[in-house]
Amino acid sequence: MFLPFSRVVLLAVLYLSVLTNAVPAVDDNGSSDLSLNPSLYENDTYEGELEARGRTASRPKPKPKPKPTKKPVPTKPKPTATRKPTPKPTKKPTPTKKPTPTKKPTPTPTKRPTTPPRKPVKTRPGTKPVVVKPHGKPKPVRRKPVKRPAKPSKTTTAKPTATPTKPASCPLPNKGKPTPGKKGARAVMDWVVNLFKRDTAEFIGWHGTNSNTAAYWKQKGYLADRGGGRSGADHELGEGVYITDAMETARGFANNNAAVNKGTTAMLCGIFARSQSQWRNSLNKVWLPNSIIRDSSNPALHITYEKQRNEWIGRVIPHSTGKDVARFAPLDKNRGGPPNQVVIPSSLTRYLYAVCVDASSHQLPIGANAHINYQSERHPWNVRDTPCA
Repeated sequence: MFLPFSRVVLLAVLYLSVLTNAVPAVDDNGSSDLSLNPSLYENDTYEGELEARGRTASRPKPKPKPKPTKKPVPTKPKPTATRKPTPKPTKKPTPTKKPTPTKKPTPTPTKRPTTPPRKPVKTRPGTKPVVVKPHGKPKPVRRKPVKRPAKPSKTTTAKPTATPTKPASCPLPNKGKPTPGKKGARAVMDWVVNLFKRDTAEFIGWHGTNSNTAAYWKQKGYLADRGGGRSGADHELGEGVYITDAMETARGFANNNAAVNKGTTAMLCGIFARSQSQWRNSLNKVWLPNSIIRDSSNPALHITYEKQRNEWIGRVIPHSTGKDVARFAPLDKNRGGPPNQVVIPSSLTRYLYAVCVDASSHQLPIGANAHINYQSERHPWNVRDTPCA
């Protein structure tokens, strides 16, 4: 049977009210005094205990709500930085050299062993000798072809020339054996030292000219040829720039030159070689004998006399044509020097320069020597005068 919900509630309320409202205990005599009837007291206490138990059982104490536990905040794990491995430098493979091709050994021809001659077999009297046949056919021996002698060709014998043979070289005066050449780092060091070493100039002598020529030489920086005339009065030593060791003689030539070339002034020039060592040791110089010092003012005779001078110079300095040689001689061959003179050919003028002053003033160019004498300079300047052959 199914009870409705309202009745269940009503019965529960009644039950609770009965439990809560006390019912007085009465004994059989109708007395409700508990002291007189302890049994009632005991029952009453028992009922109180039951009531208390029922209360405790009916109303259980609510359990305390558990404290809410905080949810743990999820912590993101920090990513551990992984170190990248440092790449080790890979060494480049050393290039392997290509093996040098081995030359194939040339096969040496093996000589076949020659069979030694067999000893003759002794035969008994009355028996025929045994003939031994050779193994194989004998090879023919090849002979080398004999070259026939060539027919003798017709040889033309050259006629000997009248000119004598010249030696290969002519030793310089007062020159010993040549020093052996330096090699390696020592040669390089000497070359660098000589490159930066300042070489001093060498005073050669005096020359008299006019102001136009002096200005032209200063502009060019050397004894350049203007092409307007020739130096020297009669060209008795050849063509070139004439220089003297007498200052007053050069001053007189300067005054004569300025008088001929009107509008110019007389200039006295000191002539210097750029390099002292080059002038003394490298440039060729000779002292001409009186026999070939001749007046060459006549053009027809000039060619003949110049040829004689060049031939003599070629015997003093082998393989020289005479056009690259400075020529010394007395200014007056009949009287001798001093004063003396020297002619510088056009091929050597670039090695010399001039410092000129006014001939009327008594000033001298810086570095000039007023008492120079070519006779005393023949040995220091290596001036040659003896033919080699």
